[in-house]
Amino acid sequence: MACVTEALLAIEKAFRTLCFDRLDPVGNAQHGYVIPGRLLIRDDSSILIPPDLYARQVRPYDEGILEELGGGSIYFCGNGEHLIEKMLEIKDLRSLDFGDSRSMNIGKIYGQCSERRIARSNVNPSRRIWLAARQRKTSPAAWFLSTRRTALRTQRILCANTGARRILTKPSSRRRPPDCAP
Repeated sequence: MACVTEALLAIEKAFRTLCFDRLDPVGNAQHGYVIPGRLLIRDDSSILIPPDLYARQVRPYDEGILEELGGGSIYFCGNGEHLIEKMLEIKDLRSLDFGDSRSMNIGKIYGQCSERRIARSNVNPSRRIWLAARQRKTSPAAWFLSTRRTALRTQRILCANTGARRILTKPSSRRRPPDCAP
């Protein structure tokens, strides 16, 4: 794992010299929407192991990558609900990205992530969960749904969490990015 982590960080560093990302270091574009942080770690295989094994064998490397890059997000597809608590202990974690949120108790995960101010992305919440979040006056935009309509909400959340005045959009965007001020 140490060898893979070292290689991943070297590739990421080399890649940064070849491209320009207007969201860097606040976020990056994945799946057609913004993911908080500089990198999205794909942890699909981790959902097959128990939480204690993840904490001992995988989390130290996830943690090292996110610390080295100044923060990022973790993705997994499938039911990884049993790993959420261990993942939320990673200091530089900015978001959890779910490939199939329907297989988990997303209401419980929403609560766990809200306590740490960790964004949830690629979530398909039920209407009941969405309305409950709005009634609690939590920010439903923190779900980072992959729709055009939530793009402005996503920018406001990134601005609020980073103190930035403006998050720039891609050059081909016809709309002017909103000011972060409400």
